[in-house]
Amino acid sequence: MNEFMQAFWQAAPTFIFGIVAYVIKKKLDGIEKKNENREKFTNAIAYGSLVGLRQQIYNVYKETQAKGYILPEQYDILCDMFEAYTQLGGNHGVSKMMDEIKLYPSMPPAEEPIYSDE
Repeated sequence: MNEFMQAFWQAAPTFIFGIVAYVIKKKLDGIEKKNENREKFTNAIAYGSLVGLRQQIYNVYKETQAKGYILPEQYDILCDMFEAYTQLGGNHGVSKMMDEIKLYPSMPPAEEPIYSDE
């Protein structure tokens, strides 16, 4: 019996450390899985933001084409949106739209006075 107890107490620390290591590994695997899910979620949000910004920039582009000018305040907001868009990884044709928008005047064209023959 004495030899059994001696062998038991010699093996016990190894057994306990093995269980602790197993539990820690399971916890770390769970954390890793949560991080993967969090990364997928973050990527989805970033992509959704990218698409939304591209659409907003396109809408301002079409509006600017129709009006023939862009207000300075609107241009500042557009530049902020474009900066966020590029930081999210977008570029495509939006940079071409921005280059074209820069060429538009910042005020509406002056209306020609209408003269009557009265």
